[in-house]
Amino acid sequence: VNGEIGGALAFLERSLESLKDSTELNQKSITLNNLIEAYISQNNLEQATYYFNQLEELNKTNPSKLVKVSCRIAKANLLRQSKRIIKRAEAQLLFQQISTDEVIFHQLTVQAMFNLCEMLIQELRSSGNEEILVEVKDTIAKLTKVAEDQNSFKTLVESKLMESKIALLELDVTRAKNLMNEAQKIAEEKGLDNLAIQVSGEYN
Repeated sequence: VNGEIGGALAFLERSLESLKDSTELNQKSITLNNLIEAYISQNNLEQATYYFNQLEELNKTNPSKLVKVSCRIAKANLLRQSKRIIKRAEAQLLFQQISTDEVIFHQLTVQAMFNLCEMLIQELRSSGNEEILVEVKDTIAKLTKVAEDQNSFKTLVESKLMESKIALLELDVTRAKNLMNEAQKIAEEKGLDNLAIQVSGEYN
């Protein structure tokens, strides 16, 4: 997996370099956001912040709708890594806003929804608050609809995994297993090998 992430980072770095003098600023903002997300997944916050500074600068000089959303979601992603409750709360609010705002680019909306779901599930585990349960279920339902509308099997598999986590929190083990079986079947049928391995790991 680390090799795959390393390969993805190298590809994104090359993509960014090719956009250095390009007028495709929306594409540049998406590439920067993807780099930030990838470096965060590697716990390399220094590099993630380095690229976020570039994205912020792009947003100051060329604030298109897509660049603005890219910048907001990258900011939320970085805030989420903080140990301070106030910063994590700000991240969650940004994810909520992006999830319910006008869809500028589906990838970014989906990214915000997944981050929001993960944060809500963490909160639900510690509090058991019924309102949070309702919110996370609503968000997963929206994710599933986006996946179906966009014919995105990757998003569909990941949303079913989220659903299975909620079922487990509700102590509905049978439903959780059924959802993971559905996720695994879709991943295998559609050739999403990495996701199939991930689902298998969750199942075990």
